[in-house]
Amino acid sequence: MQIQITCKTALETFEHITLSTHGDDFERNWASFIDGKFPSYTTIWKMLVFPFRASCDQVFLSMDLPRSHEALCIYNYSLMRTLVKLERIIRDAQKRKKEHGDTSTDLFDDLFTRLVTGYDQLDHFLSAFYACAILNSAGDGIMLRRWKEAPGFGKKSSVWYKEQVSDDIAKSIKASNNRVRAYRHNIVHGPKWPGWLDRIPKTSKIDDQLYWSDWLKFTMDTDHFERDTVDRFEAMEIAYNDFTNELDSFHESLAVYLNSRGTVLPNQDLALLNSVLDGFDNTDGVGASASVHSTIFRFMKKNKPT
Repeated sequence: MQIQITCKTALETFEHITLSTHGDDFERNWASFIDGKFPSYTTIWKMLVFPFRASCDQVFLSMDLPRSHEALCIYNYSLMRTLVKLERIIRDAQKRKKEHGDTSTDLFDDLFTRLVTGYDQLDHFLSAFYACAILNSAGDGIMLRRWKEAPGFGKKSSVWYKEQVSDDIAKSIKASNNRVRAYRHNIVHGPKWPGWLDRIPKTSKIDDQLYWSDWLKFTMDTDHFERDTVDRFEAMEIAYNDFTNELDSFHESLAVYLNSRGTVLPNQDLALLNSVLDGFDNTDGVGASASVHSTIFRFMKKNKPT
């Protein structure tokens, strides 16, 4: 039996469900951090992930989800894991800066390499989201690593987001992505450039400073050195904060869009939703059972098919 349940209704239904009580082990351990830095992750999770678990007491998704929906869930989770990894790198870099006065080159390299991964994951997520939640398309035959350039979804999803959701957030993400890739390109494909006083060239000056002799001459010119370089940890922190803020704003904008449009849960199946609800009991430690069941009951009674 099909009953039209919107994303807004799902969010209200699972209002009392939290990552700290119903997430997997990783989500529970990092719930406080996620709630602080990436709160919209939980919003999307309640709308499009949690209702489609195999059951409430399992963290695994139903095996019957269309490819687009499964990809959406996978990349949503991957983005959260990437953010946590970036936070760990920043904490290690901050500690080293405080204790030794400089930031490890390896930590700098790790951060910018991982940031590019995060922006790629964001593209994959948007394409799968567009296919699943907007077009209600299964997306069969698309490899998991090919969603951002998937025919019919990849480029169209970017156009849709800019036109229907937020052009400002899209522009901000593109600009930050380009800056991050400028460093990552030289980290991955170029030589190791030297450092001095824990400073690095600004993105516009990298190619001029790859020869170590040029860098040494550059460091002797105090005015140009200060003007054309940036503190290594400061560059890391700015890039990290930009990604964090953009990621949360991006997810929040999608949640607002789904709520405002009254979007129906994709490929929604009452049997699947009930399998999740059946897992709740009065011993789950949060007293959610009665609230969740009564909310769903009232909704189904009010919207009983004729």
